[in-house]
Amino acid sequence: MPMKREKQSGGIQGMVQKTLQQAYQQAPWRKATRKGMLFLILAFLSVLLVWISLTISVESAEAAIEISRLEKQKEFLEYKIASLNTEIALQSSASVMEERAKLLGYRPATPEEIVYMTVPGYPGKQTTLVLPPPPSSQEETIILKSSYQQSLSDWLFQGLAQIENLQRGALP
Repeated sequence: MPMKREKQSGGIQGMVQKTLQQAYQQAPWRKATRKGMLFLILAFLSVLLVWISLTISVESAEAAIEISRLEKQKEFLEYKIASLNTEIALQSSASVMEERAKLLGYRPATPEEIVYMTVPGYPGKQTTLVLPPPPSSQEETIILKSSYQQSLSDWLFQGLAQIENLQRGALP
């Protein structure tokens, strides 16, 4: 009996395979569907890549335009600041200030009108010296390794001398 089952199962598998082969051959649209789906997937990926590229390009162009606009605004503001600084300098010049003071009724004080006051507890304007400290009497020593104080040529000559000493049999 076991042999019959094997034949039957082998026969069933063969029939199923033949049926599938026949169904596949009778439905050629499946091959066309595969090709169509592959084409659609490739087309979708291509469109997606183009869209991403276009989006990046548009954003870059917008950023460049914004940068240009901000640079122009910066130039305008720098020009305006320079103009205002010039105006402040003109308005605070000695001749203009003297003229404005005369218009307001001020006049120069005479030496007899000047009164100096001393305020108890006020030390006065403190002066600060911005001089470098005096050099120390002791000579400053720079701490460097001897290898950093040696030139390349000295190092090479020292190496050659050591090689010659080794060839002669002397210890380093």
